[in-house]
Amino acid sequence: MRTRHCFVPIAPCIVPMCFLLSAITLVVLSCSSANGQTSRSAASYWERANRLYDQGDIDGAISDYTTAIAFDPTFSMAYNNRGNARYNKGELDQALADYNRCLDISPRHASAYNNRGLAFLAKGDIDAAIADYDRAIDLNSDFGMAYYNRGIARYSRGDLDLAISDYDRAIAARHGLTLPYRAMAHNHRGIALQAKGDMDGALADYNKAIHLNPRLAEFYNSQAFSGRRGTGSLLDTNDRTLSASAGLAGPYNNRGGILLAKGRVIEAICDLDRAIAIDPDHGSAYVNRGFAYLLQGRPDEAQRDFKRALELNDKLAPTINQGVAMIKSGASRYTR
Repeated sequence: MRTRHCFVPIAPCIVPMCFLLSAITLVVLSCSSANGQTSRSAASYWERANRLYDQGDIDGAISDYTTAIAFDPTFSMAYNNRGNARYNKGELDQALADYNRCLDISPRHASAYNNRGLAFLAKGDIDAAIADYDRAIDLNSDFGMAYYNRGIARYSRGDLDLAISDYDRAIAARHGLTLPYRAMAHNHRGIALQAKGDMDGALADYNKAIHLNPRLAEFYNSQAFSGRRGTGSLLDTNDRTLSASAGLAGPYNNRGGILLAKGRVIEAICDLDRAIAIDPDHGSAYVNRGFAYLLQGRPDEAQRDFKRALELNDKLAPTINQGVAMIKSGASRYTR
């Protein structure tokens, strides 16, 4: 048996909801204004707003943060958290205004720099986003969330080595990521390694992300996760409304792509089946499974998968066409 590699274009996916907003929802001792104290009324509305935000009532949270600010116009954390809520609604300019006001009041607020960086990146200003992540890290050199987000921004700019370095720091940080986001960091680092041609390193990261997936599922299903917005897939970076289930499917799709590239087609199909079972709307997984079916001589099943992928995202057409042409020309080979 000879090991051969498949040279079709693989469709990796950065899992959605991958950016980390820093909401100050539990640090009650830090609940203070620029004058050192926050009124009881402002604090009461702020605490209720945090609960509403965690329950997914974003409009209710914004209303209560606004009331808290009316009681105390120097309440920096209320501006930060209202900015988060507005970011989650897609109100990026309003979110930026809130983060700016928070930083005017508390210029050493590392979380607000991290959060403002997300808003800048969502508006397409990668340089401004990275500058804010840099500032957050200057203020807290072990700020795992800021490293993670900066890694995504650097990847978006094509700085693969710097992105990998940031994911390394995010995973290792003491003030680090929760377990679900560590899984995402491994997934993203795997994508960057894959882009550099390090298939073995990428496979190891996808394996790690999948190993962490059981806890990831609990995280997505918990009330504490209230639909945070983040990036879409690599194939459609403007789609910021993907379902949480795609976050679970992403590592399976990506590992399936690596296995396909290594000629391990049967194993690849198992992972791609799993990705589609988790998220039936995961277009990239249908593309990759379609390639695998073609390599196995199953053209009807491949065409069904390609059709479904295009129904989900017609921007996948060039990837499909390129892969099909390469397979038909004999450029793609695999191990049975």
